[in-house]
Amino acid sequence: MRKLIHFVHSSADGFIEGRQGEFDWPTMHADLSAYSQALTSDAAAFVYGRVVWEMMASYWPHAESVSDDPHDLAFAPVWRSTPKVVLSRTLAEVGWGARVVGSVEGVAELKAEGDGTLVLMGGSAAAGP
Repeated sequence: MRKLIHFVHSSADGFIEGRQGEFDWPTMHADLSAYSQALTSDAAAFVYGRVVWEMMASYWPHAESVSDDPHDLAFAPVWRSTPKVVLSRTLAEVGWGARVVGSVEGVAELKAEGDGTLVLMGGSAAAGP
């Protein structure tokens, strides 16, 4: 059975977004980049809620054309090649080879599909009940 890990940036005081819901405050430094790459490089799949998926899908498919940051250049091909799952009750299709799972039962089935680690990225709503 797959393990599900929630990988989320948080501030020292426990917040994962700004007062208006913004996500413009995290800084990717060398240690965080190395940790992120170690966690994601062999993930069985990346799992997202709808909001984080829309942010990721708008950036990572073409990150190399808009960024020369070493982390971005290393992660973009990993993102494109890793299977992706979007947790949503409202979306039917999401693109980029991702599949939609719309229920708790669907997540249980996803975990039972094989071995490896599922990495849930961001999104307190996706991590909650």
